[in-house]
Amino acid sequence: MGTPLAVTAEDFEAMKSSVVKIVSKPPDGTTQIGTGFVVSADAQSLHIVTASHVVEGDSGPTIEFFHARGKRIKSQMVRREGADERGLAYLTVSDKSVLAKGIKPLGLNLHAELKSGNEVFLMGFGEGQGDWAVIRASVVSMEGRDLRLDGRVEAGNSGGPVIQAGQVVGLVTQVKRGFGLATPALIVNLTLKGWGVKTATGTTFNEVSEALRKQGKSPETTPTPTPTPTPTPPVRNVPAPPAINLSGQYAGQSRSQASDGQQYICNVYAVFSQSGNLANANFQNTCGDYGTIQGQITGNNYRGQVNSASTGYCQLAGDIQQGGASLTGQFQCTGLAGNFSMSRQQ
Repeated sequence: MGTPLAVTAEDFEAMKSSVVKIVSKPPDGTTQIGTGFVVSADAQSLHIVTASHVVEGDSGPTIEFFHARGKRIKSQMVRREGADERGLAYLTVSDKSVLAKGIKPLGLNLHAELKSGNEVFLMGFGEGQGDWAVIRASVVSMEGRDLRLDGRVEAGNSGGPVIQAGQVVGLVTQVKRGFGLATPALIVNLTLKGWGVKTATGTTFNEVSEALRKQGKSPETTPTPTPTPTPTPPVRNVPAPPAINLSGQYAGQSRSQASDGQQYICNVYAVFSQSGNLANANFQNTCGDYGTIQGQITGNNYRGQVNSASTGYCQLAGDIQQGGASLTGQFQCTGLAGNFSMSRQQ
């Protein structure tokens, strides 16, 4: 993809069309304002993600778009992680006047490696900031699955995008004691993927904007050229199986059951590093757990030990497919057992 471009003031202005103001009214009658942004679009609807607490108690919050300020459009609540205070919510808008504007989704950066001191930007509706305000923030630390942000982060920023180099690297989920907490884009993408939403990933906003300006087309209507097939010579020898390589970022899902019968389905991601036949990883999941994995590769098998913040030490056994393209297996902890499946993220 090349080196990400710096985001200009013009790019932020263009992004505003993809960021929305959400107004919800729970049963107690209190009006709540938050932020959301478009992650996908098709001929029938725009798909919007926000923080779950922004729309708690309201199955049809209203949406205000930048090109139609002052006009509140009804949305439909599709999914919401109500049990998690850091959860996400997924809404759709099918208003024809909005669809006609050709609003472009914001791209998610699934491979961002944010560190303390990195500069990011927030866009949203924080109290006292103004509408569609762009504010500068910095990454303070990584706390489990959360990015801790320092800056003028207000409650109305909840649900809004964290932007770096023209891409969304996180979503603001909470504001605590003057700091913002954000969920990384990888976890946002995994959650939406589990809900059947295909997001725009891996492309900077300004790269897409420039390409579309030249072509005069929207992302959904840009045709993909069909390559001319190249004749393949006959295979004379069976190729050797690929060497095992578990280094890289993996994402997938785990299913488990506790001794009390409680079942858990979590989106999980891990970053593996390999040295010889030893492969270790840091992992996080959307059920609030995180920790490390230490293991050894023998042939196509991976055996290791998990050090989990929630369950302590667990035993893990997995099968490696296609030289490391995917990893599936089982884990056994005290009071908890289950299976998992992860694929390398390209």
